[in-house]
Amino acid sequence: PTLTASIDNAGSCWVAARVRARDEQGEPELWAHTNPVYLLRDGRPVRLAAARQSVAAKWEEQLAAFRAAGIRFPDEARRREFFDMAERALAELKRP
Repeated sequence: PTLTASIDNAGSCWVAARVRARDEQGEPELWAHTNPVYLLRDGRPVRLAAARQSVAAKWEEQLAAFRAAGIRFPDEARRREFFDMAERALAELKRP
């Protein structure tokens, strides 16, 4: 599928697609997010503190859901690796 959208931006921004899977009874809520495409105005970096805080809050909710979901991993090392990486991503999002 293809989607076309117009973006009204006065400054630099990024754009990404986010989708949610159909709800299946007994399954956790699933989302997917593409990598961003940066649209830089006059070469200025993207600095949207509110957007970053919003993404951090959503990621924190997802991380809590992953912990509560009882996801099975091949071994304890892989479980630790997954959650360590997720926690590092959250810490980076919360960084000013």
